[in-house]
Amino acid sequence: MELPGLGTYYRSQEWKFLKPTKIGDEVVVRVTITSINRKRRRIHLLTEARVSGELIATGKARVGIDDYPYAH
Repeated sequence: MELPGLGTYYRSQEWKFLKPTKIGDEVVVRVTITSINRKRRRIHLLTEARVSGELIATGKARVGIDDYPYAH
């Protein structure tokens, strides 16, 4: 999957790293849409990374909605 996704662009990303990872760890990342503001053309995301089900990093991202997503 590609982030932030077709028709959007990154405005900001912040991460808080809670625990280290090791070479060979399988990291599962989940991104959840927490809010959409259609008037301001903004989407807020919650990002979480886990190893063996344990939360190792969390953060927030803000993306904008592109006016012309297919023109590029």
